[in-house]
Amino acid sequence: MKLKAKLGIGTAIIAALVTSMPSHANDAHAHRECNAQMLRGLYLFTGAGFNLANGATVPKAIMETIRFNGDGTLFAETVTLTVLGQAPIRRQNTPGIYTLEPNCTGTITFADSPAYDTFVSSPWSISMVQTGGPVPAVLLGDARFVSR
Repeated sequence: MKLKAKLGIGTAIIAALVTSMPSHANDAHAHRECNAQMLRGLYLFTGAGFNLANGATVPKAIMETIRFNGDGTLFAETVTLTVLGQAPIRRQNTPGIYTLEPNCTGTITFADSPAYDTFVSSPWSISMVQTGGPVPAVLLGDARFVSR
């Protein structure tokens, strides 16, 4: 009898703990809002796409580190861009700005013209697609959080 009582109490405690846990923590339908402050730190962006050159599409790839300051400003600390048939382009400390709407969509614009639409799936992951730049182009990639 004592064993059944202990099992009953243990089961009641577990049930109480489970039902008192926040349901939104793993709720696929949980509402979340984004803002510029959620992006803070160093991210590694890698992407691939194409430039339009002399009427032909030319493949390109990029790898860059972007430091988000949490206030709508950023710096591309390092950038390496390769376009087939050209010498790699390397830059450092290119400033830019970003916006982030409550629905987690936003924009990134760098001082040297490239612009991106973004979607922030978490503070650790940003998807980016190029929407403007110095030459007609398409580029798609993801930025992943690296460090503070």
